[in-house]
Amino acid sequence: MASVCPSTWVNFRNETNGGAKPFLYKGLLPVDENCPNYAKVINSISKIPRATTDISQENRIRLYTGEDRRDDLLVELCRNLPYDLTPDTLIRNVREFSGSDTFSLIINNFERISDELSADLGRFIQSFFGAEGMPLGGTEQVVFCGNYNSTAFGIHQGYEDAFLCHFGPGQKDFYCVDAFSYCSLTRSPEPVFCNSDTFNDVLKIADKYVLEPGDVLFLPAGIYHVGRQESFSISIALPLYTYPHSRFLSHAVLPALSSADLPFDEEGRSELVSFSSDMDLVRSYSGYANRTVRSWAESKISNYISSYWHTLKSNGGWELQSYSEVISKESSASSERFEELKLGSLVTLHPPFLISIKRSGSDSDATPEVYYSSNCLKTRVDIELAETISQKLNNDQHFVIKTNEELKFIEELSQLGKIEVKCYNAEASI
Repeated sequence: MASVCPSTWVNFRNETNGGAKPFLYKGLLPVDENCPNYAKVINSISKIPRATTDISQENRIRLYTGEDRRDDLLVELCRNLPYDLTPDTLIRNVREFSGSDTFSLIINNFERISDELSADLGRFIQSFFGAEGMPLGGTEQVVFCGNYNSTAFGIHQGYEDAFLCHFGPGQKDFYCVDAFSYCSLTRSPEPVFCNSDTFNDVLKIADKYVLEPGDVLFLPAGIYHVGRQESFSISIALPLYTYPHSRFLSHAVLPALSSADLPFDEEGRSELVSFSSDMDLVRSYSGYANRTVRSWAESKISNYISSYWHTLKSNGGWELQSYSEVISKESSASSERFEELKLGSLVTLHPPFLISIKRSGSDSDATPEVYYSSNCLKTRVDIELAETISQKLNNDQHFVIKTNEELKFIEELSQLGKIEVKCYNAEASI
């Protein structure tokens, strides 16, 4: 799938009232056989690992029949999915295991299951990132698949901005209502389910958006919403994880630095503490904590944040599996080489991954770091050359290797992640 034209987002602020109002982009995504479509999603669902005994946790999958969560059925259901899965066989399998004619299957981090959709939707969301910026926590793919009549969560409030990409084949009716109107009617911020007397009352005051294959709905944070449909369909949500700085600091930065700088010490000892006063302990630990935090604040926090940003960008904006991997992957390059790389090779990046180069501050002697596919190494080539090549490859351009220095840089990239070698141009190698 080609990248969405950047001009798509020129009027984003006006169309969404500064990101506060839903907006439906009709036919934004092509859904032919060479682009994202429901058949590709179904095919990828059939590849979910079957060996695990804890599918709901390891793959973050949820199964609902009506509004009842049935994770107890997931292991057997996934183990018995045919590899030539279709909507009809999926419906039949769920009916066999649950006894229910309707269901919803929700799968988080689908970008880790389907390389193809990771690439296709990666290009789409990167076009938005280029225009509006990348969220601190990145994004993920959340698949909503099934023939359910109404979203299992009821009419509920979202906590992040999101794009809902609809692939069909069925139509989906999506209802949205602002928080003030919702709470004024229901007298509560809690979700309203379809068996409630209030459910239809909320739908009457909600804005209705009809989603057909290829449509993309922007859904702002704070909006109450529910999806309804009469037949099988698949949608993929791309939530924008704009975490507050306090949350990111407490849940990502400090734990990662603590793990790296404050390892568990089985042999070390502290002194016995006075039985009559806490002051000796307070002085001892306050001094230790102050020294540690001061060293973090002087350089390590900024280094971590910088490395995190480059890692996230190199991963195409898809959220990282672990915040600690930003530290642990700084020298994680593989020694493997692509044998077909040589002068004259024509190469492209493997989408959705991007190259991101981190210059090491004001120290001119420091070796720059190259990030690709969430991995990192210190480059051996001239930084200006590396940035020139990276810019071309990041812009979806082919690059022909003409010099040994260029070959050396492409070999470095191949250690970090997959590089597409398109062909060999003998003339370029002369």
